[in-house]
Amino acid sequence: MLAEVREVLDWLAAEPTPGGVGDPDGEAGLALLAGLSACLMILVGLTLPAHAVHVRRGGRVAA
Repeated sequence: MLAEVREVLDWLAAEPTPGGVGDPDGEAGLALLAGLSACLMILVGLTLPAHAVHVRRGGRVAA
């Protein structure tokens, strides 16, 4: 996801503005928001195993 965000930002930085882009600032803002979301999901994904969250057979979560 982060690689896609980088590609979108590079594409939007091209001069002249690529066809089909109505608001380059809005497109860049959405790309940055997607990048922030991806970073948050990476942190969550790394945090869960680090805190040894295990799901038992009964469906209960033990820390």
